[in-house]
Amino acid sequence: MIKSLTSGRSRRPFRETFGKTGFVLTTLLFCTWLLIASRTFSRPNRIVQAPASAQIPKVAHRTILFAKSDQELHHVLDQSDEMISSFAKFNPDWEVKLWTAENISNAMTDWQKRIYDSLQTKIQRADYARYAILYSQGGVYSDLDIYTRGGLDELIDANMRPEQTCVLLEEATHSDNQLKTWASTPFRQQYFDGSEPAKYQVSNFWMAAAPGHPFIGAVLDEVSARRTFKIGDVNEHILWTSGPGVVSDILTVVEPAIRETIAIITERVWMGHSFCAATESLKINHRLPWCGYLWHQGTGHWKQQPDWCKRDPKRCFLDQIAWVLVALSFMALALVLYVAKRFIQSRGKSRRVVSLWCI
Repeated sequence: MIKSLTSGRSRRPFRETFGKTGFVLTTLLFCTWLLIASRTFSRPNRIVQAPASAQIPKVAHRTILFAKSDQELHHVLDQSDEMISSFAKFNPDWEVKLWTAENISNAMTDWQKRIYDSLQTKIQRADYARYAILYSQGGVYSDLDIYTRGGLDELIDANMRPEQTCVLLEEATHSDNQLKTWASTPFRQQYFDGSEPAKYQVSNFWMAAAPGHPFIGAVLDEVSARRTFKIGDVNEHILWTSGPGVVSDILTVVEPAIRETIAIITERVWMGHSFCAATESLKINHRLPWCGYLWHQGTGHWKQQPDWCKRDPKRCFLDQIAWVLVALSFMALALVLYVAKRFIQSRGKSRRVVSLWCI
């Protein structure tokens, strides 16, 4: 009898302090995971030697080409203010140039102006304009819907060799089934002899190059050659007539000597871990070491358009309930800890009851 009661009392202090001990252990485990994650997904350290990007001017180009009035122009700028401010925050020594319908011709030759005017859609003209700007001016082209989370000097310099003067971002890897589906479409059957597009797609929403880079010149020529293709499905057909599909196609066939001057930054580096997509709307990713330098909104919801949720309902849903998901996650963790504590306490009580019953 004495042994049973004594053993029950001797274990009671441990059970009572389990809540505090569990909290400490959970905190230590979380800190350990955070340290491992920060070392695994951390951004590359800035290179000390002469930067490889010395030939790329520190100028960021943006375009608003189709505003019909100054009021509409300022409205677009107001909508994208958060993205523009994020760039200025991390790149205070970079110049920013805004190209509009009034001054875009200054970045083009007479021949390029004629090509630009002959393109069938506004999206094609916007694509062509960014290539022409980079070819004549050099620097970085960036869509308005891009959040900046870090310095471009660090992003570019840490991912380029001295001989490289053009930077592209890895955007997507298409599955074999997707490539076969595209190859069988009437559009590719007619204009590409049923060939598959490039498996590895690079972006055209962000590009960097020295002035007159031959790769950008080749892209301009290819867009000019494909301008007569009849556009049906706007999303897919523009992808291959002026968009990232053209850039990716040229990357696969360009001369090896030119290819050596191009740096490709992987998605893990420029965007970060895939987990960052779920936390982007919380505006904390620039503080997370495993998130990258840039975040491309991509679907147009930064414009606050009422129809973007129809075009991307999954992303819309996650964006709208991000804070709710975070709160529910913490509540679930608290509930698990509470249940675990109550379970251990109930086991302790049952043991004491059994001991007393045996007496």
